[in-house]
Amino acid sequence: MTVRHVIIALNLVAVAAIAAYLIWAVLSPKRASQDIEPANLTPFLGDEDLESRRLERVQGWALLFAAVVAVALPLYWLHEPSRQKEASTYFTDNAAERGQVLFSNASMPKYEAAQSLQCANCHGAKGTGGSTTAQVAGHTVVWKAPPLNTVLLRFQEDPGCANPETAPTSVCNVTQIITYGRPGTPMQAWGVEGGGPKNDQSIQDLVAYLRTIQLTPAQAQKQAADAVTLARSTNPNDACPEYMTCPAIALDAARTTLKDDTATLDTSRAALQKALAQPSATDAELAAACIDINKQVSVDPSKVKTQALACITYTTDAATVTADQAALAWDKDWAARRANVQDGQLLFELNCARCHTQGWSTFDPTVPADQPGGANSLGLPAGGGGAGGGIGPNLRDGGEIRRFGADVDGGFASQIDFVSNGSIPGKEYGHGGIGSGRMPGFGKMLTPDQIKEIISYERYCLDTSTFKKAEPVCLTGTGPLVEPTTTTAAASAKG
Repeated sequence: MTVRHVIIALNLVAVAAIAAYLIWAVLSPKRASQDIEPANLTPFLGDEDLESRRLERVQGWALLFAAVVAVALPLYWLHEPSRQKEASTYFTDNAAERGQVLFSNASMPKYEAAQSLQCANCHGAKGTGGSTTAQVAGHTVVWKAPPLNTVLLRFQEDPGCANPETAPTSVCNVTQIITYGRPGTPMQAWGVEGGGPKNDQSIQDLVAYLRTIQLTPAQAQKQAADAVTLARSTNPNDACPEYMTCPAIALDAARTTLKDDTATLDTSRAALQKALAQPSATDAELAAACIDINKQVSVDPSKVKTQALACITYTTDAATVTADQAALAWDKDWAARRANVQDGQLLFELNCARCHTQGWSTFDPTVPADQPGGANSLGLPAGGGGAGGGIGPNLRDGGEIRRFGADVDGGFASQIDFVSNGSIPGKEYGHGGIGSGRMPGFGKMLTPDQIKEIISYERYCLDTSTFKKAEPVCLTGTGPLVEPTTTTAAASAKG
């Protein structure tokens, strides 16, 4: 219980006591039975009575209350700064609680069917990321939704966004995204201004809740480093992070799945051979026999019931093994394509590809390339545009050099500044770029060296990078290939 609640409780007790006394004074049967003269006609006490112990008691009570006031006023004044802070915290906590209700889905204790927007369905119960289904190019695919426990590390959201008077002059990227959604993605508009159902207060309640689940910069940076390590892991018990591909883990899982399903097929094959009384029948012979049995089912199913059931099981298991074999072949192919991937590319794919690479948000590296969500749906790395993500611009063909300048002109440092701070609405960046606020800043989520590795990949390796064949060896570093001149370095430091 806070001081605020204690004061409220004491006030309620005092008011209740005064009210009880007034009720007693008016309704008491004893007082009602007394014949009381009007006060202006009743003689008051004489001087001898007034100047007795009665006067001393009155003066004593007056001194006591004066002392209370003398002590209470400075104490109240000293407590005022913390009282204001507690009041602010009180309202913030209430807003966060309301936001948690809006965020929750049916699996969470704060879920309310009439109020919850169920953000957790896509972004995970703890805001760590998740998925939803989406229609892309006529196919139903799984769309990976980004984590929200780092969203306030990536995007700028000023404290003034919650105040209608200061919001117009504040940078409110998270509020904008929730209000208007993300065109080209399943993220719909939730604010009234964007065509959604919720008013400004509800949007700010959601933002208040998101503040309570944010990782610290150190935690986010460690998480990124761990993700790079997991992308290279050969431990089958490791889990591949969202927006990453882990070829060795996927390859081991594919082998295990094929082994288990092959054992199941062996069992169903033996059962079918027994049902057909053909213990040495080959798979081709069993398949031909099942075709004949399916024809007999339409004539008299009672005669081939046992064989028909065995055929269904065998055919299903055989199809599963065939799919497993195709998946294993693809996983081997994908592992070969990823043989030379560097840390800069992995960090780019973890943090940047969902906006700058077509299909990355729907890409499932565990399915064969020609299936929905497979590698054939991917555009070129950082090629921008297209369905399934790629809402960011094309970074290839020397685009980063043109936008930020060559190494010798301080372009590497300029790009570090942009990637670290993100796009600020209306603020110029690079060579003639004007910020829109849609590009997040990664200066808190990633270490300086991790950001430099991403920039090195974009500037020096991107144009030779594809998903179609083995990546060429391109060692990304943490600095420009050519150091800027003294003049350009000084200019970059100022800008």
